[in-house]
Amino acid sequence: MMRYIVFLFLLLFSVPQSQAGINVSHYYSQRDTAGTTTSGGSAALSVLSNVNTSGSSLIVVAVHSYGVATAPTLTDNQGNSYGAGQLAASADAPSSGPRLRVWYIYGNGIGSATHTFSVTTSAPGFRTIYVVTATGTMFTADPKDQVTTSSIVGMPNPSVTPSQDNELVLSFVTSSPNAVAPTLSGSFTLMNSWGFLSSGSFLGADAYLIQTAASTATPVFNYSGVNSAAATISFKAAPSNNTSNFFNLLLR
Repeated sequence: MMRYIVFLFLLLFSVPQSQAGINVSHYYSQRDTAGTTTSGGSAALSVLSNVNTSGSSLIVVAVHSYGVATAPTLTDNQGNSYGAGQLAASADAPSSGPRLRVWYIYGNGIGSATHTFSVTTSAPGFRTIYVVTATGTMFTADPKDQVTTSSIVGMPNPSVTPSQDNELVLSFVTSSPNAVAPTLSGSFTLMNSWGFLSSGSFLGADAYLIQTAASTATPVFNYSGVNSAAATISFKAAPSNNTSNFFNLLLR
């Protein structure tokens, strides 16, 4: 009898852990435009309203802004913190080009309400805000896995190699001063893309990839920018325990 119990115990804990599926549920972006009161190259504040975060386990907010202005600060209408502990990536382009900052928050229920995000810098800001919401990511522990940043003259395409299968990989890029919006090659999916807007905002784009098997992921943004900053970040999937399925099998 004891041998049978030990056998069941070993078998139970050898059951593999499957991964819940990640889904990019929503993505948004808004850039500064010249001559507006709450959003513009000459203003100090940018606001992105009515972001649908329903059911999200992960919210990622990226901001690029002018390098001669103060570094951006981020707040939302739900009282979430966006400080050093929530900063996933930071990169400053050469020669006072655009700055890039990426924050993230995670948890079960963080997407229970519509969010409004506000970004403040000194003027001129030349800001663009990107928001990506996802479900199926790890939320009982920090989901952030791998991060690579790049600040160069040219086109940075930073790679990451996730440590686990089924991860979400996000990439953000900003540059100046080409007015033509970036395009994308390879396996990533382009979400938003903006060209440089005089007296408004810098060139920028974001993209995502959901991997099944962990391998090196390289976004290939195509544009003719000069001073550039980019970041690529991977986030772990939420584990799904097969224990209940195992017991159901035993009871058949």
